[in-house]
Amino acid sequence: MSKPPLIDIGADITTDWINRAFAAGGAGFPAVTQVSTVPVGVGRGLVGEILRCCLAYADEDPDAPTSVIVKLPGRDRRSRTMSRRLGLHEREYAFYSRLRDDVLVRTPCLYYIDYDAETDDCVIVQEDLTGMVQVDQIAGATAEQARVALHSVTMLHAQFLGQIRDERFAARVWMKRSRWELFLLQALYLWFLPSVRRDFGEYLSPPLNRVMLEFGCSMISFWRRAARLVPLTFTHGDYRLDNLFFDPQDPSRLAVIDWQVCSIGSGMRDLALFLATNVEPDVRRTVERDVIEEYGEAMARAGTDIAFDVWWHAYRMHILGHLQYTVMVCGGLEAEAGPALELVHTGLRRTLAAVEDLNVGELLPSLGTGLSTRMLWSGFHGAARVLTAMRPGG
Repeated sequence: MSKPPLIDIGADITTDWINRAFAAGGAGFPAVTQVSTVPVGVGRGLVGEILRCCLAYADEDPDAPTSVIVKLPGRDRRSRTMSRRLGLHEREYAFYSRLRDDVLVRTPCLYYIDYDAETDDCVIVQEDLTGMVQVDQIAGATAEQARVALHSVTMLHAQFLGQIRDERFAARVWMKRSRWELFLLQALYLWFLPSVRRDFGEYLSPPLNRVMLEFGCSMISFWRRAARLVPLTFTHGDYRLDNLFFDPQDPSRLAVIDWQVCSIGSGMRDLALFLATNVEPDVRRTVERDVIEEYGEAMARAGTDIAFDVWWHAYRMHILGHLQYTVMVCGGLEAEAGPALELVHTGLRRTLAAVEDLNVGELLPSLGTGLSTRMLWSGFHGAARVLTAMRPGG
């Protein structure tokens, strides 16, 4: 039986398609006779579509799943453009092809994956983590849940500390970004910043506006310096509650999904992202120093002993760097009113609280902008206004 075609809508998931996917993935299950699909996930439609497929079989088999998760590319134009530019599907395919079987953290069982580099189409069929539970990212994690989540990602970083020359990391997608790619990210950030200022201005004080602008003009310098702050390791890149499943029988265990932005980099970036967006500010303030101290102890056991002040500086740097993710999500995606938009608002509010609490704006003068902030901003802002006016409905 030949492998199934790449698809981009849930309506194309038929019994024939599922059977071909299982066969191509070597699952060996009985023939599927019925399949029904339903969208899942608060953030669906942001950078992909996630579907739960309930299955019925011609014969009984205790090993055959009664449901699976199918992950498809996003259908909105901006999502597809961003996914291609950032290599999101390519990265996830590389993870499942090269690393999934070796990582210490639990990931869903993979039944089938396919990717087309020319079209950037990708499909993943994986285990439905039935019985495990998610914490609502909008509500935020408790202090204990945050400690469990950060302990897990710390173990991932410790596992690959000093191993990035391993042949498994030979894929181009995980290598350091070129100056052109960094410039593209900077351009996207500055392109989206006017939209963020317009649509989310209620959260932005004058000092925050200044920090966001000056960071945008310093991004290339920032990422080059951030990569040298601490030893490199393998990072998840989007380590947040929507991508974590807790075991109700053993809350200290969890499974991690969605490896679209995994890469080689500073592990502190994962910690900063989680603490900036997945807990309320009062919880973050309670746990952040403790978890960073524990992180340093774990890295010391793995062979890299660095003073707490160095880890703390790296953490603050990556809280600043998280503005890139925040602005690109808030300004670059077309989320309609509902849970997805509420999630965006919540993440922005928490991130800006961390930026202010940790006074990361004082790190900016050491970075420099390379170009005049006023000239760079004026150029991108002017282009954004012109093209927005030209766009239908602009």
